[in-house]
Amino acid sequence: LIASRDDAISDKSQLQLRVTSQYIKTLLILPALLLALCCSSPSYSATEPAKILLINSYHQQMPWVSEIVRGVTDVLRPEENNYSLYIENMDTKQFRGDAYFDSFLKTLSVKYSSTKLDLIFCSDNNAYDLLRQNRDSLFPGVPVVFCGVNEFEQSQLEGLKSFTGVV
Repeated sequence: LIASRDDAISDKSQLQLRVTSQYIKTLLILPALLLALCCSSPSYSATEPAKILLINSYHQQMPWVSEIVRGVTDVLRPEENNYSLYIENMDTKQFRGDAYFDSFLKTLSVKYSSTKLDLIFCSDNNAYDLLRQNRDSLFPGVPVVFCGVNEFEQSQLEGLKSFTGVV
């Protein structure tokens, strides 16, 4: 693609439309998924907050990620609905490699070893791939809802239970 100044304005508008579109999708789908997955969890009770983890592939200061976080918090309204929302940012635009991913997995393991999660949301491919490969060892049986996955194929979910999402 060859871009000119006029294309830059168009590209910015397209990005805003993509972010807005994803935000709207998030707003529409989250209530149904939360009701189906979280409230049917054996550990859910009326007095203990449902514990929900959101893992973002990138840093929360990125517009796309901040819109996802806003969509999740706007829909869930954790304080009003007795949910504890934990947010982890992989920041994979800046940090990559096996050592970093191993360290991130270790951090998740240590931080959430005594927390019984009811639901995990993840955004974009790196978080999605991380959970596909490690959910059963880190968070056995916890349902996963994903969004923003590029080049998704249904076959990626073969053998995985309780994985669903918006692509």
